[in-house]
Amino acid sequence: MSTPLQFNFSRPLEFYPGEQIVGTLTVPPLNPPVVFEAIRIEFIGQEQTSWSQRNGKRRIHLGDLFQRIHQVQTLVGNVIGQPPMQFKTGNEPATYQFCFIVPMNVVPSLTNEVGSITYSLLVYLENNKKRILEASIPLTMRIYYQPASPPPEVKKESRVGTVFKSKEPIVASFSIDKPVVCHGDTLTINFMIDNKTEKESVYKVTGAVQQIHDFQAKARFLFGDETASRHEALDVLSFEHIPNGQAKDKKGKLVLVGSNSTNKGSFGVQISPVVVPSFNGAIINCRHVLVLKVECSGSTDLDYSIPLIISGAPPKQYPVVNVQPLPPLQVIVNN
Repeated sequence: MSTPLQFNFSRPLEFYPGEQIVGTLTVPPLNPPVVFEAIRIEFIGQEQTSWSQRNGKRRIHLGDLFQRIHQVQTLVGNVIGQPPMQFKTGNEPATYQFCFIVPMNVVPSLTNEVGSITYSLLVYLENNKKRILEASIPLTMRIYYQPASPPPEVKKESRVGTVFKSKEPIVASFSIDKPVVCHGDTLTINFMIDNKTEKESVYKVTGAVQQIHDFQAKARFLFGDETASRHEALDVLSFEHIPNGQAKDKKGKLVLVGSNSTNKGSFGVQISPVVVPSFNGAIINCRHVLVLKVECSGSTDLDYSIPLIISGAPPKQYPVVNVQPLPPLQVIVNN
């Protein structure tokens, strides 16, 4: 439903923890004039989960709602709980400024088939504790993590030559240049592969950034609630590092590391903004793991995993607004 109430902002509606949400609300002339007791604006943020699953012979619905933010400001009229005064809209547009501060523990916006994290501003005219005109606008929350020290390298050795009964292993180790990587940045993966076998070959290194969502929900029964959790893992970025030389094995396949040889190097993976940042919410979490596989000619490949933190891009700098007192009420007071 269309509404005459209008929001105005001087910046995109994407915010980070600690930033100001500053804007103005314009109430145009209305015909006929609208009588009201207050104009209020709410800053709302919530996590919500919902899915169904089979429980024995029946299917049950599970869901949960966590109110992360609920702040209310009164722009016109008495604050909640005080005796009301009545106003009515005037013949000229009335503009009111508002300001909220994004809490430091905010988590990023998320849209998923199982759960969502949403934020919005809701404004309304109130009369006799009923909303007679209202408007809302969605907000997007971002998150940025400061760089941290690199984690230790991971190392694994495996005897891969079951076909040829090799007695020496293939030893591989991996490290990343930073444990926190931002949207748009390149993650550098360092590797060292020591092939001590006589006849085995290492063909390439493949991998992915795996995104793991954890959801929590409840189902209500006659004798109490049942809590359930759901985990969804998705490879959001897949990649491979292939040989750039001409060495081949007896099958004619390009070889990254031949027998009795060592290869040391690095390659980069760019983090796309489509990857959801890592966060810990109340009923929704998101974590990331860098999974790597060394593909060998034997019957056993080498698998690795490195925990990873994905961050949003650094915030743009916007000037801090000194919020001015509300202008005189451009309304007519009913006596």
